[in-house]
Amino acid sequence: MRSCLAFVVLSTAWGQTPAPLDAKAIDAKAIVAKSLAVDNRNEEVLGKYTYKMLHVDRDSPDKAKTSLFEVIYVAGERFQLQTERDGKPLPEAEAAKARAHFDKAVAAAEKLSPEERRKREAEQAKRRARNLDQRQYIPEAFTFQLEGEEDVNGRKSWRIRAEPTGTYKGPHAELLRNMRGTLWIDQQDYEWTKVEAESLGTISFGWFLARLGKGAAISFENQRINGELWAPKRVAVRASVRLALLAKAKADTEITFTDYKKFQTDSRLVSTEAIPDHP
Repeated sequence: MRSCLAFVVLSTAWGQTPAPLDAKAIDAKAIVAKSLAVDNRNEEVLGKYTYKMLHVDRDSPDKAKTSLFEVIYVAGERFQLQTERDGKPLPEAEAAKARAHFDKAVAAAEKLSPEERRKREAEQAKRRARNLDQRQYIPEAFTFQLEGEEDVNGRKSWRIRAEPTGTYKGPHAELLRNMRGTLWIDQQDYEWTKVEAESLGTISFGWFLARLGKGAAISFENQRINGELWAPKRVAVRASVRLALLAKAKADTEITFTDYKKFQTDSRLVSTEAIPDHP
């Protein structure tokens, strides 16, 4: 499922604020290109935070399964601890087992040798490079139409429609040719504050072991935290998927991210809610 979100996730440009565009020369493609040129530092900053992540999987409109996780980063690696299921704390024995497994994994990460840390950092750098490689072809693969301005989470954003050119044949062509959607780009930081996308045809991932069906709806929303970080707020997927040779299944999943807290060296957790976000 993570690969199915590639169009949304790889397109989320994170980092420093570039110089503003010339108002007389502004156009949709220039805005998108500017956003993709933003220096990507958010993953690094996010590693200094903990947060909560709520998964909601819907079998039907009136039936859903929920799981709540606490997330922490150690040595650049993300760890998840499940604390609730369907709105209730885990049973005592199950919670103790989950906590023990979590603590063991975190302790192992803290004890990594300098060489092991360098190796992990190199792997993370390769992953970021792959995402950047996919992002750079977006302006070539789509046409863009500026539809106006809207507020997203209290910040002014450009609303831009993206349609595939239909003629793009470069890298990642199957993915980029079969997606279209609307982007909201922050007018100050040039971050992608919101994305709503849909698939126009079947898209294969991982040597065709996973397939995303036509008509899949994907949305993604970002939020600004503490004036230093753009981080996920909500991700939702409604799709028909096929894994390996298994039968098709419907996915209706929503993930919300809340309670971002900065983890400081003295091990105190500081709530971001007490720190106003002044750009």
